[in-house]
Amino acid sequence: GLSVYAGETGTGVPVDSWISTTTAHNFLLVPGIYTMVETSAPAGFVIAESITFRVNADGSVDIKQGEAWVAANNATVRMKDAYAINFSKTAVNGTAELPGAELKVYRIEGESLELVDSWTSTAVQKVIGLEPGTYIMEETSAPAGFVVAESITFRVNEDGTIDIWDSEAEDWVSAETALVHMEDAYTQYDIDFSKTAVNGTAE
Repeated sequence: GLSVYAGETGTGVPVDSWISTTTAHNFLLVPGIYTMVETSAPAGFVIAESITFRVNADGSVDIKQGEAWVAANNATVRMKDAYAINFSKTAVNGTAELPGAELKVYRIEGESLELVDSWTSTAVQKVIGLEPGTYIMEETSAPAGFVVAESITFRVNEDGTIDIWDSEAEDWVSAETALVHMEDAYTQYDIDFSKTAVNGTAE
């Protein structure tokens, strides 16, 4: 569901509210500053950030980006919902989430990486809203007793499905669900084993 409120707070009595369909919603506004708020998102998506915009005296529309106002094309305020992507962190062959891992997701932009989100894993999966594109999930620190896992390159497709890059096959592999799953291997230690007689010291 979507609502437009007068002012920049996105609160109070809405000027208009509606449920999005396959066509754009159109209604009249007098010159002023407004905020468009998404109150609920369709299944498989996350709620988008609110958009503050202003209607000018000549009917043109500007979108507030940071402290600047940017002209909107065709007096259209466009809100994009990002796909809800789940991130799972478990031990190798484990099913329970593994708390304590420091994780980051970057969007690949040409030759550079843009940080999208960072978090510490908990007992529940992390959900991030991502637009179509290619990303990297990176572990920067593993919980005690585990080793840092290799990074995972994945892409979000236009339909919200996910492909994981298989470096051995050098090809994309479809993920069964909108889930990126990273496993941590246990740290291996060199353990010496000694066998002696009772009270003896020799092997």
